Amino acid sequence: RMGIDSKERSVILCGNLPSDLLTGIIENITHLTEPDFRQLEDLLQQHKSKNQRASLVFTVHDNTVTILKSLREKGFTGSIFLYVPQLPQNETLLRQEYYAVWVNSIHYEPASIRSVFSEKPSLLPTVLPEMALKPQKGRTIVIGISGPSRAGKSLLRRGLAGPLQLAKEDMICQDNFFLDDYILSKDNPNYMNWDIPSALDHHRFLHHLLCRINDEAADKKIRYILVEGFMSLYDPAVVQLFDILFWVKIDKETCYNRRQVAQYPVTRDYLEEKLWANYKRYKRYVKATVDKEMVKLDGTVPPSQVLASALNHIKQVATYQMQ
Repeated sequence: RMGIDSKERSVILCGNLPSDLLTGIIENITHLTEPDFRQLEDLLQQHKSKNQRASLVFTVHDNTVTILKSLREKGFTGSIFLYVPQLPQNETLLRQEYYAVWVNSIHYEPASIRSVFSEKPSLLPTVLPEMALKPQKGRTIVIGISGPSRAGKSLLRRGLAGPLQLAKEDMICQDNFFLDDYILSKDNPNYMNWDIPSALDHHRFLHHLLCRINDEAADKKIRYILVEGFMSLYDPAVVQLFDILFWVKIDKETCYNRRQVAQYPVTRDYLEEKLWANYKRYKRYVKATVDKEMVKLDGTVPPSQVLASALNHIKQVATYQMQ
């Protein structure tokens, strides 16, 4: 899940990291306890001369950003991970600081970053794919829908399918990207918690969306791709690809009542401790990190009204795109 392929990669640990961090996973590990860019560049040149690809794992230290900017200038295209040994109590602040450094300061291109935020001490990866897809969107409009469980996201997705002439492949539901084996593993400290970021394969989700964007349909003046999910605005790389953002909102009691008649009902304890608690964290996170216009839709009104509001906004955007 970290994206490091043990058969093809070596790893360079940069900073004060546990020496056994990747023992048993990667054979070829080099550790620079106090790295500077020149040291790192020499090591990368050695790997290149041996036809080896290296992943870099950084801890947070004073010159991390400086080194990364230098790597960017030199055209480094491997994988970069940030190691955070302990999460602070205020996760929102960490995420704000984390993305302020990695997204705004370093300016990696769209589709170059993936994020998997674990609830336990772990690697928080920001990955520069070596075979990065470069989206050529043309007149494709990508629509993102998010909001809490049972808000009506899927209902809106299905309602938009006809008017927008959506191909089945262009309706992407994030529920298809759960890491089932991980969630159901009793070794997982978040066993049976389906409502946290680490329950989803964000990398595969991003890759799938990029593939759909690059499969441009030449016979349509405007083509739509619709992405729906309870954490579809979690990964900045995904958010950058959206042209339209919808947030379908409902209150906690409406969510609970609707879950009780859904395929997978939840207990009151699960709602309070996991589902709604994680939704509130996600909502704060989105508010802090997403700087695009977001259209809010009331999920408690009749679905026909929600659909009409969404279609009206999409029509406005499409008209502008055609000009």
